[in-house]
Amino acid sequence: MKLIMTTYGFSMGHDLYLAVPDNKNTRLYERQTNSIGQIAFYMLTVILFALPVLLVADNMLAFALSLVFVFIGGIFAGYIGTLFSKRKWRFRLNTGGLLLCLLISALNIALGGLFVPMVGNLYPENYENTTGFKKELALNSVFVWVFLIFLRASILISKDIVLLSYISSVSAILLMLKCIPFHPVHSYGAGRVIEWNKAVYGVLVIASVAVLYVIPGLIA
Repeated sequence: MKLIMTTYGFSMGHDLYLAVPDNKNTRLYERQTNSIGQIAFYMLTVILFALPVLLVADNMLAFALSLVFVFIGGIFAGYIGTLFSKRKWRFRLNTGGLLLCLLISALNIALGGLFVPMVGNLYPENYENTTGFKKELALNSVFVWVFLIFLRASILISKDIVLLSYISSVSAILLMLKCIPFHPVHSYGAGRVIEWNKAVYGVLVIASVAVLYVIPGLIA
């Protein structure tokens, strides 16, 4: 009913934070989230969303391995970004946005064999409405973004290597999503970066466009 009667199915990457007085009577303890379990659940949703493409892929094993490599690698890259922070971070799969992802995936698969995964990301345990907090969120996304740019650039050496070709294709999907700066798709990473530094966002978009379209055109 929540999916049907509210905007829950179309709202992605959002959290609700409640400010309360910090005393023993009103302090709220957020339920601890197991990051490993959340990552496993996230990867399951990735595989399920990619299943229609996976079933018709020329090499199912190579495509499945590319999914695991790109998404797990992205999580690790984001983790490196959190090492510059003193905050405690946890990985979480956002449960909102299911209907939106299914709708876009269905359209993409019909048009070109693409899919749109749910949003999963590392989040600080505590929220702060500060510039420093926004910077740390952005650094997490920047590291993931740069990782994907380098993966996509592997297309230069992937002409005869099936696995690298799939890795490049999956990276391209995520890069396109990360370049979109408006709600609700900005939750894939653009939102964090553009809210912190628009110039950095612009550089990442230019680099993404280069590896998505310019370089492939030059080597074609």
